Amino acid sequence: MPPTRVTAGSGHGVIPAVVVVLVVVLTAAAAGIAGAQRQVRQRDLSVFSARVGTSAAYVAAAVDAQARRQSDTAAAFLAGAVVGGADVGRVAASLGAVAAVVEGPDGALVASFGADPGALVSAGASALRGAGGGVMEVSGGIALPGVPNADAMVAVPYRTGSGVRVLGAVYPSGGDLLAAFVAHVSVYAGHQTYLVDAGGSVIAADPPVPMRSGLPRLPVMLGTRLATLPEGESWTGTVGSGVSMATAAIPSTPWRLVVSAPDSALYAPTSGIASAVPWLVWGAVLLLSAAMVVLASRFVRQHRELVEAAARLGEAARTDPLTGLPNRRSLLEIHERLVDVSARHGHTYAVLMADLDRFKEVNDTHGHEAGDRYLVAAAGCLRRALRDSDVAGRWGGDEFLALLPETGPDGAEEAARRVVAEGLATEVELDGADGHSVQLPVRFSAGWAEAAPGADPDAAVRAADASLYRAKAVGDGADQAGPPPTVPTGPGLPGPTRQ
Repeated sequence: MPPTRVTAGSGHGVIPAVVVVLVVVLTAAAAGIAGAQRQVRQRDLSVFSARVGTSAAYVAAAVDAQARRQSDTAAAFLAGAVVGGADVGRVAASLGAVAAVVEGPDGALVASFGADPGALVSAGASALRGAGGGVMEVSGGIALPGVPNADAMVAVPYRTGSGVRVLGAVYPSGGDLLAAFVAHVSVYAGHQTYLVDAGGSVIAADPPVPMRSGLPRLPVMLGTRLATLPEGESWTGTVGSGVSMATAAIPSTPWRLVVSAPDSALYAPTSGIASAVPWLVWGAVLLLSAAMVVLASRFVRQHRELVEAAARLGEAARTDPLTGLPNRRSLLEIHERLVDVSARHGHTYAVLMADLDRFKEVNDTHGHEAGDRYLVAAAGCLRRALRDSDVAGRWGGDEFLALLPETGPDGAEEAARRVVAEGLATEVELDGADGHSVQLPVRFSAGWAEAAPGADPDAAVRAADASLYRAKAVGDGADQAGPPPTVPTGPGLPGPTRQ
């Protein structure tokens, strides 16, 4: 029955497990922050798209309002039986148009202003024809000789005493009317708003763009994206480094509204310090987690060292430092547990006591260092002679005690004989008095006692000790003394015959 040993748990798996958990949690948190910021940016982009769509509806409403004003003005000033170019010119000027044409119910030219009548009718044929059907119509690009930046014709029907006439008014690109349609439709700092005709030319912009020689085109990155879109389709997304674009068709017109905005303004609510705060918090948590892991690692290491030190101290307190065998304190504890086990299972056990013969002579003749080597050799003899289940320890001085679980008289006597025989077979080299080394066997005397289940351990030790002394007294004889009442003893085994 070996002594109970207290060992320190390694703790090697605790810190890696904590690190894995922290990595998983922090990775999930980082993914959550990134995902949340992507969702917020997508929301901002959706708001941008919605605002451009609303602006497109506003432009459509403004065009419709201008058409009603144009129709009302024509009904008031161009409904007479005779209408001249000067009348049309005054109406065009009041509307902000640079040219205008009036057709009768049969499509015949009534009067015109600002451009060649044939050119006006030809350029605005589709719009004039549509308005002749009773609805407002807006043309695509209009190019008139001698009229700079002429671009859009708004044709409206109006009633007269002789039937329905059509007034087609031409509005210049970059003019006040078209510019008013797109002014202040976006609230993003640094934005650029464009009103684009069916051919992709800019007919109005906010802030304004120069229109000196012909109609300007969209910037390349905007125009390239717009060219890929089907007619009338809306789109919102990134078109360049740090620039996003949204486009929407203007209802009832061939026009589009295109708005570009810098991402710094578009995502202002979730960029800059606002976007950095979650990552700063995440970084702080990362640093704290790292500090916690370091501190926990240090704590686990120090705890393990303390437990191991305590185990070593406990082991040292129960181990003879010279022989490495259990000391007397440890033997007493093991004996108590052996008594309990013996009583619980109803098994007898044996106590074997052995000491070294002529040990004092070894010390006196060869010195205490030689005596120590002799004791170490004796401990080795006990280890080799006894079973793995037996426990042998140093009882004190040159005395050794062994506890033999589940052992009767025959087994105890055999164990004692093996101890004595093993000692005689083991020789220790010692320095002689004359300077020459000598080989001495390890001479044991041994006695034993059988302990019944539940026997008093002290009585068992005393009985084994008495058996040992009987063996030493007999010398080369056998112990013939009878057993004590409660703890039977066997014959003692003497050491070798003294020379």
